Amino acid sequence: MSNEWKVCTLEQAKRLVELGVKLKTQWIWWDEKGMDPGIMIDVCLWSKYASSYPAPDVAELSKATPHRSRNNVIKYKDTWFAWELEFKTEAQALCANLIWSIEEGDLKAKDLKL
Repeated sequence: MSNEWKVCTLEQAKRLVELGVKLKTQWIWWDEKGMDPGIMIDVCLWSKYASSYPAPDVAELSKATPHRSRNNVIKYKDTWFAWELEFKTEAQALCANLIWSIEEGDLKAKDLKL
């Protein structure tokens, strides 16, 4: 399994930062001019050198999401769903659910520990 399948998307990572979620994760997405955006790098290597965004993985997202909210994420065949939206990976669905919960006021970004 490639690393891109283990974490949220670049757009989701940017949105978590915009929402004020404090993230300390193993992975980052980076978006440097002149290079392909969204290349996955281990945070220890490049976070000081590129425009980077922490990218939580499935374990980190599961730990941060209250149990009652995880019920909104399901898998049917090869597709993951959060609410009625389709996602390719569990990490993307969990992150979408987390973002939605923050935007709706069910969770507070400052209370999350990622």
